[in-house]
Amino acid sequence: MRLIDADALHSEISKWPDSVMYKDWVQSAIATAPTVPSDVQPVQRGRWITEDEYYVDDTYICSVCGYEFIITDGDLESNELNYCPGCGAKMDGGKS
Repeated sequence: MRLIDADALHSEISKWPDSVMYKDWVQSAIATAPTVPSDVQPVQRGRWITEDEYYVDDTYICSVCGYEFIITDGDLESNELNYCPGCGAKMDGGKS
């Protein structure tokens, strides 16, 4: 999904000549398009940090919120931990 400024788009389309086919339909589609809640936050991105010096090998820390957890069975990949359980950050920054 990509968020856009519908008001700016509407303004640009209003500059089109009236002879442009479907201009009114496009304006109507923009005006009636579904919206997202106003409290939507951008996706936070982080990475899993391992601190082998202080923790056991299977302890991971979120680089965004500091949430810590231990994997008792498998690893990050096999457990498909693509998001932090603490803050919801998308973990696509690799593992250090």
